[in-house]
Amino acid sequence: DEKLFSERNAAVIEGFVQAVEKGGPESSNCHSKNPDDWDYYIYLAKDDKLRTIGDCAILAVTPASRKLNLSWNWKYIKGLQGKRLRVTGWMLYNYTETRKSYDTNPYALRVERRTVWELHPVTNILVN
Repeated sequence: DEKLFSERNAAVIEGFVQAVEKGGPESSNCHSKNPDDWDYYIYLAKDDKLRTIGDCAILAVTPASRKLNLSWNWKYIKGLQGKRLRVTGWMLYNYTETRKSYDTNPYALRVERRTVWELHPVTNILVN
């Protein structure tokens, strides 16, 4: 899975929003307790029939992305649930998630994503 893509590349992904959540305190935001510093995560599946959250790719709308796109507030991101999107962003291999990814650990007790590869940060969102 690590060699599947390159972090030097941007990518476009299309699919249906199955879930959204706020990331909370984590190393990328110095464990900030301020929600304005948190990433917003979009769980995107290839179709609109969710089998498990483990079938989804993760897209991260970062605080920096939101400063460049002022309409990307929590209300807007939450409102994307169930919609078909075309999303552009930069590839990121999130090695901290290998234990929770189907592609790197298919026998995990709790699979939370299809792959550790993410679009992080998201640079464009188009609702189809």
